Amino acid sequence: MPPLTTEASALLRPTLPETSVVPTAEDDSIRPHRAVQPAGFADGTPAQAFLCAALFSTPADVAAVLRFVDDLDFEKPGQRLIVEAIRALSLACEPTDAVCVGDWLTRNGRLTQDAKHELTCAITAGANPDALRHYATAVVADSFRESYASLGEALLESAGVMPEHDLLPQLVEGGTRLRNHSRRLDALRGHINN
Repeated sequence: MPPLTTEASALLRPTLPETSVVPTAEDDSIRPHRAVQPAGFADGTPAQAFLCAALFSTPADVAAVLRFVDDLDFEKPGQRLIVEAIRALSLACEPTDAVCVGDWLTRNGRLTQDAKHELTCAITAGANPDALRHYATAVVADSFRESYASLGEALLESAGVMPEHDLLPQLVEGGTRLRNHSRRLDALRGHINN
């Protein structure tokens, strides 16, 4: 009877293919894939992509971008609450991940059902933290167009009912607000503000 052995015969042992070069992180042609993969809850909006990227970015990167992003650039109240939390955490140089954001919202009595839902959507949205500034630009650009359309509608409606002496101030105030909005957008795009 042959002796018992725990070693597989050479014919049964799996072999790995030989490689000549193993890529390293220092190789510029090979970059680690940092994107968070989508998990099915989010609707793929720039706002959700921005929030997702912010949850996986450093506080310094988030604070640098949030200088040009207003909470009102986000249409949904739950998203505004998350941005409020992310802003507060990043300015304190604290992590802006989902656990810390949820904790901040809870501690400050701001964790609404809508905020919980939006936080879940943000976690599962699928985004690349390296594209945080690009997502912020898309959010601010969408908000700019919405503000522009809203001002146009307000001016059109006011033209027939407001006293003449109030029309120009309304236009100037709206135009100033849009100019400031445009400057934030230019800053995110790296353009010099005029």
